[in-house]
Amino acid sequence: AVAKGSRDFLSSIEIVVVDQAEVILMQNWAYLTEVFENLNQIPVDPRHTDFARVRQAFVEGMGRQFRQTIVLSAWQDPDMNALFNRLCANSAGSFKVLPLEYPGTVGQARTGAPQVFQRVPVSGLGAADQERFDYFLGHLWPALTGMDPAAARAAAAAEATPTYHHRPPEKKGGKGGKKGGGPAPYVPPPVISVEHVPRTMILFASFFDFVRVRDFIRDRLHIPIAEACEYTTPAELTKGRSKFFKGEYKFLLYTERLHFYRRYVFRNVERLVCYGVPRFATFYREAVDMLLNRAPAGPAPKGDDEGDDEGEGAPGQSAGAGGAADPGRAVVLFHKYEAQALERVAGTRCALRMLAPAAKASFLFCATPGAPSPAPTAE
Repeated sequence: AVAKGSRDFLSSIEIVVVDQAEVILMQNWAYLTEVFENLNQIPVDPRHTDFARVRQAFVEGMGRQFRQTIVLSAWQDPDMNALFNRLCANSAGSFKVLPLEYPGTVGQARTGAPQVFQRVPVSGLGAADQERFDYFLGHLWPALTGMDPAAARAAAAAEATPTYHHRPPEKKGGKGGKKGGGPAPYVPPPVISVEHVPRTMILFASFFDFVRVRDFIRDRLHIPIAEACEYTTPAELTKGRSKFFKGEYKFLLYTERLHFYRRYVFRNVERLVCYGVPRFATFYREAVDMLLNRAPAGPAPKGDDEGDDEGEGAPGQSAGAGGAADPGRAVVLFHKYEAQALERVAGTRCALRMLAPAAKASFLFCATPGAPSPAPTAE
């Protein structure tokens, strides 16, 4: 909450410039929204206000109608449009400068892996997140693990059971007053076996979607996973990457926001799932290129199981001495409210075809490395 009188210094702002708005999206967009909500409000503490220098329009609460707002970004986003439409009301109107066409990054990947885009049917913007999760449970998760869709929905609706795959911090008060007293916490066995599942990286554009899927896999199905988000500690991240590299963990959950700051390159990714369309189109290309980073069979090379903070190995090093590795497969979930992000990834022309009301729900891209974005083929 804003203290009374603390926002008076924002009451007479006449020009606002928001530079690199896409970077602010990767930080905390709510802070920028809060600043705009407190712009050009009528001062409530006039003791330090010289009203002889205040324009009449600002005293009457019409400062927003005379404020000029400039938002600069590499691309447009629904959050930016909402900010412009709700909190910018210049009397002279507004306009946008946009590129005529996006080429897309589907064809820029260096791997020839097939890329499948699956459209999620949604009834409205408010229900889009839940309906995407229901689609994930009913279609994508059974295809990845072989689990029955009804069993997956029942497990998601069940009460969560906290699972400790790592020993919690030691507590005082054990036997003899020493640390580490008491038995280790019980780790429930996995509900299903995932030994046959290829190592899968799931990329999330939203942290809230990350939490929803993480709780389903870890706390409902009790499957150990590697977590890589902006709140993961370095120790947990290093351990998870190591176990995923060795195949002990079959799932790696990765957020776009962490990739924005750290640009990790994970190795031994055999399957890529984009739970939503990445906002940064280049991130999608980089994620698909991780399907090339396969380690040779046998024990992990020294240092590969740990990895430094800048990534694991150089991109483009496929496994297998004397033969190319399986390029893997990429799957992307999208719906009609992600049209702007889809346009940047698939290209403007392809996005229009994929979002058409009469279009099919599944589209296959078979890209040639270095070629322009190909036309999608309906599956």
